[in-house]
Amino acid sequence: KRPRQYSDKSTKSSFITKEDIYKATKKGTVSSKKKKQKKLDRAVRSMQKQAKREEDGDNLDVATGSQPRFAALELLRDPQQFAERLFKRCTRGASGGGG
Repeated sequence: KRPRQYSDKSTKSSFITKEDIYKATKKGTVSSKKKKQKKLDRAVRSMQKQAKREEDGDNLDVATGSQPRFAALELLRDPQQFAERLFKRCTRGASGGGG
């Protein structure tokens, strides 16, 4: 059989192999047709999201030479103050004086 083709909202389409369909429908699912179909749909959506992220360059990594993203620091209200407090704690802990 040919691999099924699922197209996402953009012009790019992704091909699903028989192995992907087997993994989504046969593994770890109680024998319910609806559950298997939903699991397959979730797998397809996650593959499409991953392909879109790779296309957009959202997965920035040090290994690829691009800058890593620090989402936790972006969520802070005052990252500078957080860094200063953290540094103060680290230096206080390294000197041996607790408190």
